[in-house]
Amino acid sequence: MGDSSRRPASEDALVARFTAAWLRGQRMEPDEYLREHRGGNEGLLRRLREVAEIFRAAEAEAGEATAGESSSMPQVGAVAGGFRILRQIGQGGMGTVFEAEELETGRRVALKVLAPELRTSKEAEERFRREARIAASLNHPNCVFVYGVHEIGGLLATSMELVEGGTLQDRIASGERIEVEEAVRWTIEILEGLEEAHRAGIVHRDLKPANCFLTPEGHVKIGDFGLSRLIEPDLRLTRTGKFIGSPFFAAPEQILGREVDARADVYATGATLYALLVGRPPHTGDEIGEVLARILSEEPEAPRRARSEIPRCLEKQILRALAKSPARRFASTLEFARALRPLLADSWMPARIGLRFTAYVVDAALTTIAWALADAWLHEAGLLAGEASDHWDSNSSRWRFLESCLTGSVFGWTYFTLLEARWGASVGKLLLVSLPRSIANNPPH
Repeated sequence: MGDSSRRPASEDALVARFTAAWLRGQRMEPDEYLREHRGGNEGLLRRLREVAEIFRAAEAEAGEATAGESSSMPQVGAVAGGFRILRQIGQGGMGTVFEAEELETGRRVALKVLAPELRTSKEAEERFRREARIAASLNHPNCVFVYGVHEIGGLLATSMELVEGGTLQDRIASGERIEVEEAVRWTIEILEGLEEAHRAGIVHRDLKPANCFLTPEGHVKIGDFGLSRLIEPDLRLTRTGKFIGSPFFAAPEQILGREVDARADVYATGATLYALLVGRPPHTGDEIGEVLARILSEEPEAPRRARSEIPRCLEKQILRALAKSPARRFASTLEFARALRPLLADSWMPARIGLRFTAYVVDAALTTIAWALADAWLHEAGLLAGEASDHWDSNSSRWRFLESCLTGSVFGWTYFTLLEARWGASVGKLLLVSLPRSIANNPPH
């Protein structure tokens, strides 16, 4: 992945257009394509040949699968594989989702039956089963629960938790303006769910608003973990040359068919947040080749140009997540979530040691000065026991001042500790946290 960040953007754009031509069924030869567009470049020619070989291999496997295939999608009302199919919920490049009743338990589930063309090989099916079992082991409130892997009419299927609040894509498509804080909160929930998956060794690879489901209570659950891994390579082609899923949220390294890690999910989450706020993905186009080329070679439009109320600090975090090079993005979904959390009005983050110490110094200084002034005034006014002010000599005055400072320090320590234990913040920490946030959200023009 490190090499991709050093290649000229124009090379990646040419590879994307070459890939798009094959997706449209135009069997272009790499040598001819290179002569038409660029001239002699051995490195680029090698990349184009690799793409062509991927398509030829996919076509060969598809031909073998077609020869022996007799599987078909189950029909609504049918009983198959231990399930009664109740209704169709949705359909996409990877298959069809049904609401179904599990006959043994009576539980209603979302049953995703994979498209027949995705049965590329026994090895791919076994890998899918293995990763689905791993996904079923996830137990997190922001992940759709996967109940198991099944075979329905000769087709692979997964049974999952049924989430009935629609998807984030539904909210975007409705044209309804999504509040900034609501979009950030949903994104943090997505990142928390992804972090749990990454700990289990699962990279989603197909994170997008259509795979993020809303509960009736307004929380987000991520679905379709690991399903895209059924297709090899990550170009995700069917035998008809169709690109599986939407390319709008795919990371550049994923489009180029390279190995991906958690940072590909960081990119997809950043693109999802962008779409929630702006109403469209970071890159759009009239055809798939145009979209792929823009993802690889163009920077996305700054979100604030489309919606000026987006805080500048939030725009900065989004653009970092959408960096072309994985090395320039957040290293993990946890780091991305930490960067977004201060934007929530009701969110308190555990303070670092440096911040706690600095806050203590601020609070101790404030309380010491206040206590010393109050103590001196009380003694001067004769409200505290001791000699009147006109009988003080210089030594006793200095002693009383030192005594007041020491008492003030103890008072400050007690004040800071009690507030931290009760509310998690003191005056010093409030100043240190609120002031930078205010400057970031409302910078001078």
